[in-house]
Amino acid sequence: MNSYQRTLLLTTLGSALLGSTAAVAESYPEWAQDERSGIVRSGSGECWRTGTWSESSRNPTGCVPLQDSDGDGVTDDLDRCPATAAGIKVDSHGCELDSDGDGVVNSADNCPQTVAGAAVDARGCELDSDGDGVVDSADRCPGTSAGVAVDRSGCEADSDGDGVVDRLDQCPATPRGTPVQANGCERFGKLTLDGTLFGSDSAELTPAAQQTLNALAERLRRAGGTLSRIVITGHTDNSGRAAHNRTLSLRRAAAVRHYLTSVGEVQAAQIEVRGVGSNEPVASNATAAGRAKNRRVDISIEQ
Repeated sequence: MNSYQRTLLLTTLGSALLGSTAAVAESYPEWAQDERSGIVRSGSGECWRTGTWSESSRNPTGCVPLQDSDGDGVTDDLDRCPATAAGIKVDSHGCELDSDGDGVVNSADNCPQTVAGAAVDARGCELDSDGDGVVDSADRCPGTSAGVAVDRSGCEADSDGDGVVDRLDQCPATPRGTPVQANGCERFGKLTLDGTLFGSDSAELTPAAQQTLNALAERLRRAGGTLSRIVITGHTDNSGRAAHNRTLSLRRAAAVRHYLTSVGEVQAAQIEVRGVGSNEPVASNATAAGRAKNRRVDISIEQ
């Protein structure tokens, strides 16, 4: 570069380069400025420091090639991580990439696609504070006790969906929608079986009655040891004499007890039978439909 060219360059740099390095690159493509080191270099090996732009600012030793000691593609003067292992991909600062931004570099990150903002452990994997196998961001029950089985939401399992967790559920196969007690077993209370159980003046169970009692026996079987006492009360309509009706109602209650103990797991000792005749009607005995309702059995189940 001759004296005229150098003077022209210095004049331009003195007025423009401090505010815009793009102008220098555009006007003098054979010169390049490194903003971070403050050096302007020419293709012929001349070095100039920005901010002074005089002949005295020239590096008397010429342009010294910048070193890249760790071979990561970022020169030492710009490398904030100068000892990066060979073959590691780095950013513009020479530091290893952390693609998911979790603070754990890619080479050490066992979970390289962690969602933004999630807290991670030293392996780069999201925390599971209660150790239930469900990460904190997905855990709706973050304080689960150690060793407890949980569902996908991190909450203790409730296999039959009755609102009582398996660990406390004494009846773990309760059908969905069934009202249950705190122990997970069906809440029975008082049941009424009417109409189709018996014919007029009869204690013999009809086929429809047997189907109804089969279903009840299965419900009682599921409840198992939660049952303490069952009281079966027989009723009649007002046809016939009062004494006869009381005896008939007791026979009806006994027929239900016998059937339940023969098809289920309920013990006879758990069942008390009563007969009240026609003394407790639930409908008018003036109609056939009303009398059918009154020929019934009430079952009170205590738990």
